[in-house]
Amino acid sequence: MRILIISLLLTSLNLIACKNGDTTNEPLVMAKTGGRWGYIDSKGNWIISPRYDFNGNYSFDTNFSEGLAPILSDEKYGYIDKTGEFAIPPQFDNASSFSEGRAEIRMNGKLGFIDKQGEIVIQPQFDRAYQFYDGLAPVRINKKWGYIDKDGEMVIQPQFDKAFCFISEGLAPICLDRKWGHINKDGEMIIQPQFDYAGPFSEGLAFIKKNGNFGFIDKQGEIVIQPQFSQAYNFSEGLAAVQKDEKWGFIDKTGKMVIEPQFDDAWSFSKGLAHISKIDPFSSNYKHGFIDKTGTIVIQPLYDNIKTKQDILFVKVAEKWGIIDKDGNYIAVPQFDKIENDM
Repeated sequence: MRILIISLLLTSLNLIACKNGDTTNEPLVMAKTGGRWGYIDSKGNWIISPRYDFNGNYSFDTNFSEGLAPILSDEKYGYIDKTGEFAIPPQFDNASSFSEGRAEIRMNGKLGFIDKQGEIVIQPQFDRAYQFYDGLAPVRINKKWGYIDKDGEMVIQPQFDKAFCFISEGLAPICLDRKWGHINKDGEMIIQPQFDYAGPFSEGLAFIKKNGNFGFIDKQGEIVIQPQFSQAYNFSEGLAAVQKDEKWGFIDKTGKMVIEPQFDDAWSFSKGLAHISKIDPFSSNYKHGFIDKTGTIVIQPLYDNIKTKQDILFVKVAEKWGIIDKDGNYIAVPQFDKIENDM
């Protein structure tokens, strides 16, 4: 499940006393206190005070993106701006964050897309859909997946059993007859379906699953790191997290294990740090911290959970969330009941 989520999103995942206007690119992150949701900045200050009962049902991405965020009000979804005011009135059965000027919305059981003025530019007609990346969005209709452009034209006809976004490097993973390969934006099969699973490309390589193990291929479909790992993540900053013998470590692009498997869980590097976890021998619970690219623990695994949202390091201690800096010092002491996607 971790691999599927990462490959779909990569992104993974991201993303506030009230201010007038949005004068900076300050990231805003959804947080909950006292039973209500609002938005905080990177210092933990409330920018949109807690006033919402619920921000979304989490089947969609519900972060601020392109200046707007979907919010549930009176059982319908609309979009607020960074002052907390509705820029698009509540009218949809469900709604997602904007990507490339388009956002998924659900009406009467079908998915379509709106623009930033709230106009329906692609009529609700799809059973499933993902966000736009690189000008295209995967959509499912009549149990098959294809790709539409921003005008709603079906530029790659529905034919795949599963299909993911063109997240990076011009190729997207698709599935046919239970085997995975990659297509380009013209719909041409660049890597024939042959793997049990395949992720998106990152830094020229993509993880694949074959005969129960994970390895990596290049953009010609050649296996460059043999399948030998129980799980794997995409390459980031030259390293990829892999699981071997129930422990996580990191390999380089030659497949060399540069950080030996020693962690009970691990995630990709971002800005020189990787989130890792170890099982506390006393409580048997996972404790979370960070390592650098030498494998040195730079923030001790002391926290009940960690989430990185737009380069903000959130940590959970005794059921409350706070914010730390990259030295492990508190910027905001644990005080929030929940943060986005922590249900």
